Amino acid sequence: MKLFGNIVARLCVPVVLINLAACGESGVTNIETSSPDTLSEHSADRNIVVRLETAGGLVAPDFHFRTLPSLVIYADGLVITQGPQIAIYPAPALPSLVVRRLDAAGLAAVKKVITGAGLVTASPPGYAAVPIQIADGPTTTLVVTFDGITATHAAYALGMGQTAETGARKTLADVVARLEDLGSLVGAEHIGPEAMFAPTRFAIRTSPSEADPSSPVVDWPLVNVALGAAAECLVVDDPAAPALFASMTTATRVRQAVVIYSIAVRPVLPAETGCGTGG
Repeated sequence: MKLFGNIVARLCVPVVLINLAACGESGVTNIETSSPDTLSEHSADRNIVVRLETAGGLVAPDFHFRTLPSLVIYADGLVITQGPQIAIYPAPALPSLVVRRLDAAGLAAVKKVITGAGLVTASPPGYAAVPIQIADGPTTTLVVTFDGITATHAAYALGMGQTAETGARKTLADVVARLEDLGSLVGAEHIGPEAMFAPTRFAIRTSPSEADPSSPVVDWPLVNVALGAAAECLVVDDPAAPALFASMTTATRVRQAVVIYSIAVRPVLPAETGCGTGG
């Protein structure tokens, strides 16, 4: 994956502000060219069964807003992970997201690891570490839904302490590590090729901003989207939104009427509700 990321970075840097999702070298296809069954955002069985995210800590509000889960697995086998990110500043407004598909055996292997660790339970254990020696660290949250049970496992500063994890925290850390190496967990024959995920719905967060000579200011073209209403979060579902956000960076400012705003953008994943909570 590191090699693939380096290749994508070299190929995409010159055109990243035009269309990040268009970079389709190294055998990676754009999501829009794949089969409808693979990519429909509203499939009847497009329910989330595994959602893994590490977020929080001492970070800026916009950074926290843009944080996406590192892994989402759906009941139909669709998998979304974070792809290679281009190491430039300012970064593209939209992250690189990768889609793959598990077959039935692969999805069963994931379920076996999670249920075998006792994580499908109506009463998740506590994950407090004593003492916690990490200040302002992130929280790792694993939400799993199998057999009609949804369990949320949240552990602060998981794996970041000065001593090895023990007990419930070690169990959770071990499962997280296996999920992060999904190909090894399920076997290469049970997970399909990568495609780039091209979102169509987005969440935005805005705040009034002074013009900055080092940051571009663009006029906001979506007349039906009021930026002043996005102080906390607003969902944008407009045919022009994908191209607009693909042309922006995290430093881009937008102007609506006489007000200039800073803007944070986050793709809304399939089955997420509102501004990006797990569905």
